[in-house]
Amino acid sequence: MERLVLQFWTALVDFLFPSKCPLCGGKPEGGDAGICGGCWEEIKGSFRGEVYEMTWGGKLFVLADFDGKVQEAIHLLKYRHRRSLG
Repeated sequence: MERLVLQFWTALVDFLFPSKCPLCGGKPEGGDAGICGGCWEEIKGSFRGEVYEMTWGGKLFVLADFDGKVQEAIHLLKYRHRRSLG
């Protein structure tokens, strides 16, 4: 019985307050961040994972290009405190 009540309330909340992708406003495909498939594909496509040797002997690690959806996600996390994107 409790499970049915929980399912009902979950469906009602989802109907009244539908989830939106924080980057494009589209329908999210699940996951904690609630990002849609199109945005995930763009984010995954920008990953590089490169290491550069700096002139002073240090190393620079580049995980992704800082543009497009990656930049939007970082700005939402940093300036709008959207911790689910972390």
